Amino acid sequence: MQVPSPLSYKLIAGQRNVVGDRVPGEYLYATTFDTAGHRVVRGEERCYEIRFGRRRPL
Repeated sequence: MQVPSPLSYKLIAGQRNVVGDRVPGEYLYATTFDTAGHRVVRGEERCYEIRFGRRRPL
């Protein structure tokens, strides 16, 4: 499995951001362009989705 890596962006104390839905943590695991082996890995932990640096981290 893929090990999560931190974003290069930083959330500074006191900074405000828009909060989206409360969703289960998930990511797409894909090592090739062939979609046959792609998997969506879903966790049980619930996270708040935000938009940050044009990305959607949880």
